[in-house]
Amino acid sequence: MTARPATARPITALRVTARSARGAALVLAIPALLAACASAPTFGERLLASGEETAALGQRAVEGERAVERGEALVARGRARIREGERLVSEGRDLIDEGTRAQAEVRRAVQGRDI
Repeated sequence: MTARPATARPITALRVTARSARGAALVLAIPALLAACASAPTFGERLLASGEETAALGQRAVEGERAVERGEALVARGRARIREGERLVSEGRDLIDEGTRAQAEVRRAVQGRDI
């Protein structure tokens, strides 16, 4: 059997001690971090959050206004197209009536003729 060097044991002991120190620091740090998260926000933090909420609401209001403007423009355009469609329907009906009258006149004119 070979003997272990004398330095092997102290290095191992130092590693265990370093691990224990890190573990202890972690165990002590976690409650402190949780306590910091659980504390009430400061006035500045509340004011900042309020400002962010207000800015977000303002942005939503602006987006809503733009949507209303686009919607109103679409409604106006649609109504204009409806008026144009109604005008075209009326013009078409007038042409149908005119054509029907012309056909009736032709039928009356050729009535009795051998065509």
